[in-house]
Amino acid sequence: MKNKKTGVQEWAQHSLNLQYTCEYGCRYCYARKLNKRFKFQPKEPVIKKYNGVIMFPTMHDITVHNFDKVADTIEKLLEYDNKILIVSKMNRYVAIRFVERFANNPKKINLEFRITLTIFYNNYFEPNAPTYIERYAAIDYICPHFNFSISLEPLLNISSLIYIYLTYIGKSNYKGIWIGCLTNYKLNPKISEEKFVIDLYKNLPEIYAEWKKVLKFKDSFFKAMNRELKRRLKNEK
Repeated sequence: MKNKKTGVQEWAQHSLNLQYTCEYGCRYCYARKLNKRFKFQPKEPVIKKYNGVIMFPTMHDITVHNFDKVADTIEKLLEYDNKILIVSKMNRYVAIRFVERFANNPKKINLEFRITLTIFYNNYFEPNAPTYIERYAAIDYICPHFNFSISLEPLLNISSLIYIYLTYIGKSNYKGIWIGCLTNYKLNPKISEEKFVIDLYKNLPEIYAEWKKVLKFKDSFFKAMNRELKRRLKNEK
């Protein structure tokens, strides 16, 4: 039996990066933890024809500071007719730069932008990342020009989901909304922001029942939901 795909492999067959650090400083970032442990050194991605989708980047984000190098790499990969999934918490300025650079590229059909809308009600989890409003503005600028989807991974707040769904479901380039949960991060109930997420995850079975027909759920969501179902079963005994 084949191993179940998790993480990056749920979305793509390959991952490429230009760096192993990110200026956003997200508390839950697995890349930051890995880099702290293994001290990765930056290296140039191999430019060639890849079989399957490339997720780029996976261990850093796309910002005003690295955009040119990111765009140059994407352009080279497109020359080999690669399919690229661009996952980012980008702001509107970066979105504008992408449109300027690639909207008229004959191979832009090979691009899909997956904008991450994970923002909390404050900047606790993502202290230096673009705000929720900035990310909405980025989506609005990207969606008329490219295939796009939305990621709520990790799920930190559910309050805007109805608005997100109703706003983008009718767009011609819309490719869906993905939901995933925190992994390898121990939530502390003594911290109010983390207690909020603990309580949110207690409702995962109900969230799934309500949205399962229209959203896409990652393996991390099902694992967290199963933990909640086991907790309920244990409390019933």
